[in-house]
Amino acid sequence: MHVDEYFTLSVLTLPIGDVINITSWDVHPPLYYILGKIAVDMAAAIGMDSLHALRILSTIPYILILVISATKIRKDYGLLTAGLFTFSLAVMNEFFAHFLIARMYAWAILFIIVAFLSFTEIIKSNDIKSWIIFTIFSVLCAYTHYFAALSVICMYILLIDYIIKFEKD
Repeated sequence: MHVDEYFTLSVLTLPIGDVINITSWDVHPPLYYILGKIAVDMAAAIGMDSLHALRILSTIPYILILVISATKIRKDYGLLTAGLFTFSLAVMNEFFAHFLIARMYAWAILFIIVAFLSFTEIIKSNDIKSWIIFTIFSVLCAYTHYFAALSVICMYILLIDYIIKFEKD
């Protein structure tokens, strides 16, 4: 068991209010811990081990990213790009290991990818749906991991730059 997984498992034995309070002291945003608490409680109800439940929870984003690659990325960027994207996920050193760790990294990656795809849609078409998706996934990034929040801040800076340069009105 990874030392961070031990922390996560220890925290998730507490009531949800304490989970949120302790994670705020740990500088990690609370969204993953809330999802983890739900997963652990559901797993306990069916007799599943908490660590396995959290690892399944961390695998869900990987599956969703593969679906996004096969649909949205393939549609927008072509089969080659989608294939290279999927291939890089599969073979990148230590990347898949992050999807098996009972931590928030997989969810942060998923949220960043969806935020980026909606960011590109804003640049292309500037429709309200893209803005809504970008906003929702930006907030999800911010409440999942601070590095994900930093990535979204960079996207907002690029968006402001784009608006200033090309969309003055």
